[in-house]
Amino acid sequence: MPYRTEFGSHYHVTEGCHGATIPCGTAGLSPCSDCCGETGGARRSAAPTDSESGAGNPHVTPSDHGGRNRFSEGSRQSPGYGRQGRSARATGNRQVPNDAGCVYVGYFIEPTQFEALLDRLDEQGLGDGHLHRMISCPHVTIEYMPRDAHGELFGATQVMTVVGYGNDGRNEGVMVELGAVGDGKLDRLGESVPLPHVTLSVSRDGKPVDTGGLEFVPLDEPFELEGRFGGFTTDKRVVFEDPLAMPPDTALTPEMMAVMRRQNEGASHPVSVQEVVAPMRNPAIPPDGLVTDVNALADRVASSAGMVVVTRGAAGCGKSTLISMLGDDATVVCPDDIRVHLFGIEQDDNGKWGIPQRDGGRVWGMARRQVAEACASPGAPVVIDAMHSRPRDIKQWQDIARQTGREVVVVDMTDVPREVARERNAGRPEWKQVPESVVDRFYDLAEQNTQDIRRRFACVDRIGFAKLVSRLANDRNKA
Repeated sequence: MPYRTEFGSHYHVTEGCHGATIPCGTAGLSPCSDCCGETGGARRSAAPTDSESGAGNPHVTPSDHGGRNRFSEGSRQSPGYGRQGRSARATGNRQVPNDAGCVYVGYFIEPTQFEALLDRLDEQGLGDGHLHRMISCPHVTIEYMPRDAHGELFGATQVMTVVGYGNDGRNEGVMVELGAVGDGKLDRLGESVPLPHVTLSVSRDGKPVDTGGLEFVPLDEPFELEGRFGGFTTDKRVVFEDPLAMPPDTALTPEMMAVMRRQNEGASHPVSVQEVVAPMRNPAIPPDGLVTDVNALADRVASSAGMVVVTRGAAGCGKSTLISMLGDDATVVCPDDIRVHLFGIEQDDNGKWGIPQRDGGRVWGMARRQVAEACASPGAPVVIDAMHSRPRDIKQWQDIARQTGREVVVVDMTDVPREVARERNAGRPEWKQVPESVVDRFYDLAEQNTQDIRRRFACVDRIGFAKLVSRLANDRNKA
């Protein structure tokens, strides 16, 4: 997840290069343009230059790792740093010398692997001192500012061994030994790194670039860790073989699948389609502004490239059950499904199962890419199954729909009273329940902005949606 730190009037956010927020002007770093491509404005002149600090690069090359004095040679840079020319990519006041636009390449640790790493350290009594900022994009740097990003190798899996742990109060990390990948080029690149390591966390004044200088203590029980070869690009995303694809290996273990099956069977108040479509009344949110001429809306959908259905309602109001009326042809994108795929389901301190809500930027980014891909092919409906509390939550899908010639239809289920939603949420399978405060937060927002949403988007209630689906199905059958 991105971290944000206030530094004067400037907010510096990064999701990969440092993995944690480093304020502009931090000693040893140039301004934000050096870190995330953003400009620090008037503060720029106050930051140390390469010649002043000897550490203008936020990452050092493999030959610069592995010693506390690795910055002693002043402004030494990677061989490709000063390369100019048509293939160079700009990032702040530097030039990325490869066509892929990768600031650095390395082995990136996916969230489930990172969690497993922290758990193994805890088991050995080494994880109690995590520092102020956990790294959001943990990785082993292989090359900084590479001339060749080796994009054809993105996605290759590296099985490394965690052999050491270090924490000096400013930086926390682990030392790893890289295994053989089986590709000659990657194996040679790995052998060129004197001290492969992964930064775990930093203090308020710590810098991830210093992690290689830790005095790593050998682990009593070394363990394996997987990473995937990829690159950090100038648009701040980790790319693998296909940046639009979800990871190929699901985070769900057989044990988690068994838990989910038991929880589904154990739902105390399952909601049927009949109950979902039955009319309800929420005195706090009147029906004003809903589309009443469903036939006109159906005509617009029929003349477009297809329908983008955006559900709007609290947890437990029956969104997923209602969209099942669209049948198997619809593409359904659900952020919670992506979370389960990435992270599995987890138990909290009280032993209650739930869907992890971390790394929202990554989850919603994947959801947007999946929706855009599905919308690119005209025809079958595309559905986004989420609460959609605010106008901006819906606008992102309208922007995608307009680019692909589709019509947005918001299924507004705020007629379900707050108390009913609370009761239904409590009756859901345990792992699908959300805290009651989340339900209340949705209704607090809905009572403020529902009329605005209905003015800006075509919104139908549950009855209107059922009529729309029926009308479109009849038209298809006649054709």
